[in-house]
Amino acid sequence: MPTIQVRDIPQDAYDVIVARAKANGQSIQQYMRAMITDVAAKPSKAEA
Repeated sequence: MPTIQVRDIPQDAYDVIVARAKANGQSIQQYMRAMITDVAAKPSKAEA
């Protein structure tokens, strides 16, 4: 499975991601995998 590494995320955005993952009972990795999968499943405006 490919790996994506994102650097220099704003602290406030990171804090929101951590809080949302925790609220869903997920790790950050699990939460972000689900978010990326959801985004990839929807066509972009250019693709629509």
